[in-house]
This record gives sequence, C-alpha cells and structure tokens, in this order.
Amino acid sequence: MNDSVEDRLTTWNLVEARKYILHDVFLVLYFILGLVGNLIVLIVYKLRLKQTEGKYFIPILAFVDMFVCIFKAPLDLWKNLLPVKFTYIISCQIMWFLFNMCGFSSIFLLAVITLQRYLKVCRPFGSQLSLKLRRISLLVIFVLSVTVSAPFIIWSEQLRIPNFELNVTGYMCGINTMKVDHNSYRTFVFYPSLVIVGVMMELIILNLLIGRHMIIASKMFTVMNNVLRMKTTNTQLSASHNSLETSFANINSVSISLAENDIENTSNNTNNGNMSTNCDVSGRQTNTPITEERIAAAKPLFVDDYSY
Repeated sequence: MNDSVEDRLTTWNLVEARKYILHDVFLVLYFILGLVGNLIVLIVYKLRLKQTEGKYFIPILAFVDMFVCIFKAPLDLWKNLLPVKFTYIISCQIMWFLFNMCGFSSIFLLAVITLQRYLKVCRPFGSQLSLKLRRISLLVIFVLSVTVSAPFIIWSEQLRIPNFELNVTGYMCGINTMKVDHNSYRTFVFYPSLVIVGVMMELIILNLLIGRHMIIASKMFTVMNNVLRMKTTNTQLSASHNSLETSFANINSVSISLAENDIENTSNNTNNGNMSTNCDVSGRQTNTPITEERIAAAKPLFVDDYSY
C-alpha cells in the first residue's frame, strides 16, 4: 500500500527534525536565559540604579537583546521543527528582518558604548557624548540596522527541496542565490561584512586602549599608595621619636630630682650624726670627773707598796 504525498512528506520532516534536537534544547535555554537575564537588567537599571549618562545605553541594549531572543529562538525552533514543511514565507521574511535588525542594533550599540567608555576613561577632560549626540547615535544605529537587514525581506522566499527517493518536494525559508543578481548579492554580503569588521576593529582597538589606560592608572595608584604609606610611616616614626624624646626628658628630670633629694638627705643624715657624736663625747667627759678626794685616797696605797 502506497503512502500519500503528505504522509511521505511528514515522515521525511520527522527524520530531518530529529537531527536538530540538541539545537532545539539550546534554543529553549537561550530563550529562557536571555529573556530573564535582560528583564533583570532592565528592572535593575530602571528601578534600582540612579540614571546617569554612563548608563544611558545599557537598558536600550538589554531591550534590544531581549527582542533578539524573542525573534531568534522561536524562528529557529520553528524552522527546526518544520525543516522541509515550512510554508509560512511572509512570517519567515518578517521575523528574519526583525531578528537581523535587532542583532545588528545590538552590535552597533556595543560599538557606541565602547566609544563612550573610551572617552570617559582615556579622555575624561575632553568632549563627551552629550544627550543630543547619544540620541543621534541611536538614530544612526536604527538606519544602519534597517539598511543591512532590508535585503532579507526582498530576497527571502520559499525554497523547494526535492526528495527523489521519496518522490516528494519539501519547502523551507531561505535565499535562492541563483535568482539574485550577483552584483546585488555581492553588495549584500560585502556591506554587512564591512560593517561588522569595522565594528569589531573598533571594539578591539578601543578596549585595548581602555585596558592599557587602566593598567597605567592602576600602577600610578599603587605608587601613590606606597608614597602615602611611607609618609604615614615617617609621620608615625617622627611622632614616636618626639614621644621618646619627651619621655627621656621627663625621665632625666625625675632622675635629677631624685638625685638631688638623695644628696640632700645624705647631707642631712651626716650633719645629724656629727651632732650626736659631739653630744656623746661631752657627756662622757662630764660624767666621769677626777676629783681631789679620789687622788688623796689613792696615795696611801702607793706608799705602802713602796715600803715593802
């Protein structure tokens, strides 16, 4: 029993769709993480942080990246689920245009943000991006993104994919380069490529200059910090030296005072000792007088001894 054309096309589509399962999982994660992450950035920058000129482009970049996730992931997932049965050509053209426009807008915004950071870091006293210039840059970004993405609407079409083995014909969304004028196609390829290469060169050069300036500033900060530490150490040492000199002066004055007191006490003790000695000598002289009665009493003894 022969299957119908639709059944064979469905079978072929299922076989082709299984080849993109890992890609489908990645697209789902990409959609969820990109949507949630950019929503958090929008909420934080709009409601939590103070609005300054340096943060002007960040919420816009988050908004554009969120739309890239919204258009890119569903479109690719849709194409992966219907790899040979995609017949929604108008939807394909519009979504491809919106996806590429948001994608190029994100790239151009990164270039402007890098330029703004370069001016802030490396030319802080020079001219900066004023509010008028920032708004003009947004307009230029929009125009460039539209011009780069416009060919996707013009050239995207429903491509026929024959399967001779199953004797069916599938359909997909794409660009038939055989029908497009070669000069136009070269221009279409060259123009976006030139823009992307220019933006990448600008990002690389300016970020290198910013990194170099930050390294120099970090080294200068380290040197200044060391100088300040040395000055602080010298000040502390000087204060300690003055404190030690004051302490030594106080100690010397106390020592001199104590020495003077000791000398004074010693001299007082010496004077007191001399006075007590004089008193003893005079006492002994007055307490033991040699009287005449003692002399008369001692004479007979001497005479008697001599008579024998």
